[in-house]
Amino acid sequence: MEYNLIPSFFPNIHKVKFVSKKILKQHAYARGSNAIRTDYGDRTSWVLPLPEEVTIQISHTWDNYESIASRLASKVADVHTAIADFQGLKGAASGAYSSVSAADDTISVNAAIGAARAAAAGAQTTEVPAYRVDSSLVYKDSSRREFTFSITLIDSVGDPYNTLFKPITELMKLSCPEMQDGDLIGINFPNIFEIYSVGSDLVKINNAALTSIMPVWKPPYINNYPTVCELTLNVRDIEPLFRRSFDQGGIIRTNDSQPEARTSESRLTNSTFGR
Repeated sequence: MEYNLIPSFFPNIHKVKFVSKKILKQHAYARGSNAIRTDYGDRTSWVLPLPEEVTIQISHTWDNYESIASRLASKVADVHTAIADFQGLKGAASGAYSSVSAADDTISVNAAIGAARAAAAGAQTTEVPAYRVDSSLVYKDSSRREFTFSITLIDSVGDPYNTLFKPITELMKLSCPEMQDGDLIGINFPNIFEIYSVGSDLVKINNAALTSIMPVWKPPYINNYPTVCELTLNVRDIEPLFRRSFDQGGIIRTNDSQPEARTSESRLTNSTFGR
């Protein structure tokens, strides 16, 4: 089943296509051409207008190298700080008691508060030796590609239920998990999506998770259904990205050009979790 949400008065507009897929098996080690296996039956698809602006974000995490020397320096600094704080508080507290003690060993409240403040200030200004091991940045991880599609959809045939409401409701439905009959904890995974721009390689995701879908319905209404929808879709690439994922034409292929996956895998029979 294909839902074409392109308005009839904009037939030549740039398009993006979402194709729904059901997960059959997924490798625990997410590399290789068979990292994710999906069904090959009828796939529901949606043809949507491609937004005027498409932002693709690829981000990587680099952090200071954590060595034994840097950990030891941190521990030594903590010990010196604790010792200095204790010594400062000890001396300040002794002086505070002496300054507020009267002949009968009574302490006034105001004098005690003032002495406590002075003791805290003295402890904060205690000098502590600095211990630090500077290191260069090292690579730690890469975030998955993320896309946000903000699309305005308009009913152009006078039937908003079939042109807007039904297709978007079906998209929301397939993005959700499903309970299994007679099973208290087992679920079927949500469907994933192949997403690509029609006629270009601007957008190409083989396996994407639809992490958020937000339709904003707007008037005018026909037969109690809105004729305008401001649709926001957030999707995230399921698979990691490597240099070899980029071919010579600039197309990003995540699961077609990576090494063969290892034999260790997590089998999801009928996309099942909780068994």
